[in-house]
Amino acid sequence: PDVRQAMEAENAAVLNQRLTVDSLYPTLSARGTFGYRNGLLPNIDDLTFNWTAGFSLNVPLFQGFLGANALNEAGKKLESAKDNAAAAKVSAATQVLQAAQDVQAARRQVRISAAALDQARQMVDVAKVQYDIGIITNLEYLDSQTALETARVSNLAAMYKEVMSEYALRQAVGESLSD
Repeated sequence: PDVRQAMEAENAAVLNQRLTVDSLYPTLSARGTFGYRNGLLPNIDDLTFNWTAGFSLNVPLFQGFLGANALNEAGKKLESAKDNAAAAKVSAATQVLQAAQDVQAARRQVRISAAALDQARQMVDVAKVQYDIGIITNLEYLDSQTALETARVSNLAAMYKEVMSEYALRQAVGESLSD
């Protein structure tokens, strides 16, 4: 949307420059009206056909360098609009690339946290067996369960970050997030 808006501003600047150039040329205009009216003497109630016509010629001779300054201003506005459009394109590309890298990093983090979760599950199973045969204390067994819950929370956080980074990528490429 930002790029589209910048391109529209650039197109408006091009049109403004064309209008500025066209305003420097002489103009010829014509007007005309016709109709019926009453209230003319000697019979004020009779309708009388009435018409008018006119021409107007406007030739700019000297306007105090208004044309040159207007052309210069229109050129600067066009140049600025082109620079803004280029900056918007670079910004959009940067946002898309950053969002894509964030998605990849989040997916790697999900894989790492899933592996840590599997390892924590295995450690709880080992600790349960060791606790049942009396090798470890109740506190050590509870520590392994706490590590398992911490790994679950870490895995959920990684999955949440992955989903959020995917939405950020969709937004960066201009997709509607209401889908």
